[in-house]
Amino acid sequence: LPLADLYRDLPASEESAIQVLPARREAERFQYDAKVSAVLLATQVSRKRMLPQLLILQPRGRTTVEQAPLGTERWVFGLRGTVEVMVGPQRYRLPAGQSLYFKADQPHRFRNPTRSVAKCQTSP
Repeated sequence: LPLADLYRDLPASEESAIQVLPARREAERFQYDAKVSAVLLATQVSRKRMLPQLLILQPRGRTTVEQAPLGTERWVFGLRGTVEVMVGPQRYRLPAGQSLYFKADQPHRFRNPTRSVAKCQTSP
């Protein structure tokens, strides 16, 4: 009996591609606090290996300090305004159109030092 025959009638575990439209209700949203919110850009995130999200920082808004497990990395892309990313003792200014890739096992957080809304896309 070929090995493939043993798995032939099992249902597929998940779709190979899922489209999420952030403006619609299927996109999950959550508030860090009054000045920072996020829109998850994937569904069923507990079954995913990454968490792509749109981070929206109101003027002077900032996230709490985060630190991921050893070996974790994070990518950030500036979409609007300027986002400041603190990674360990380093501070990076990320204007629209620039990206940052860093080791997320270091303490890090996001901040909007300006007087206008800032947005970035991030994926740990």
